Amino acid sequence: MDNPGMFYVAASRGKTFGKPTAEEPYPKDSAVYWNGPVSTQSIQTVKYKQNGDVCVLVQKRDEWVEYLYDRAEETKRRCSEEWKRQATARVKTAIEEEPLGQHNLDNKIIGMMRQRNEKWSDRRKAEYMVPVGYFNS
Repeated sequence: MDNPGMFYVAASRGKTFGKPTAEEPYPKDSAVYWNGPVSTQSIQTVKYKQNGDVCVLVQKRDEWVEYLYDRAEETKRRCSEEWKRQATARVKTAIEEEPLGQHNLDNKIIGMMRQRNEKWSDRRKAEYMVPVGYFNS
């Protein structure tokens, strides 16, 4: 195989390898299949290039998985049981309320314009601001 990392990519896309039986050792209900020769060697050593280095995509995937684990730990650390309870209550309330009508939407927009978020006000920049009288033309 010219690219040993190819099996790694193919296998990561498949959901199932099928169910081999005595009558059918190579199942046809597999999500991963080949249309040419493949060897045990090319499957078992897909992590490494022919020169012995770890494939770049394998390194990137390992880094991504590590990042996801770190983020999951950070989320667990930040989200207390009280926070989860409050978030669940807010979601339930939002689901049970009536959909936001045009009148309520207009009121919310006007409220946001009149009572600005202080954090946003501190960070706003001139290039993002609309000139005075822009909407009056």
